Amino acid sequence: MGKQLLLVDVQEILVNNENTLKFDNDINPYNPDKYEYFKTRNRSSIIKNIEYNKQKLELLKKQDGLCAICTGMIDNSERVEIDHIVAKAYGGTDKKNNLRLIHLTCHQQKTATERRQRPILRSRKKKNNEKLNCVPQSLCK
Repeated sequence: MGKQLLLVDVQEILVNNENTLKFDNDINPYNPDKYEYFKTRNRSSIIKNIEYNKQKLELLKKQDGLCAICTGMIDNSERVEIDHIVAKAYGGTDKKNNLRLIHLTCHQQKTATERRQRPILRSRKKKNNEKLNCVPQSLCK
């Protein structure tokens, strides 16, 4: 016997309007009348990228070009990300003294570890009736 397939007519699938993107029909990057709109939009995006890259450069200099987690050299061979030393979920802030530059893979491992430990810390918080402002010490180097 072969595999059984269920064919569904697309018209039968309900779409929740809250989860769909709404677009203005008049906005089109190829419409000359909307040139100023896209010029402004692109400019603000470029400015945000420049500020973000300045912040990365400052952190790179502060850390002597080394990843704060694995102490490996930060170069163009791998993407890097700005990490919160104390995660926002634990009460961390966006201040410079709480930020560091780390490899993408290091960031993914750190985040996965924090997510695994978060339910444990939340259950301790409920049991002891205390604030969730701690971070696992193994993550702070």
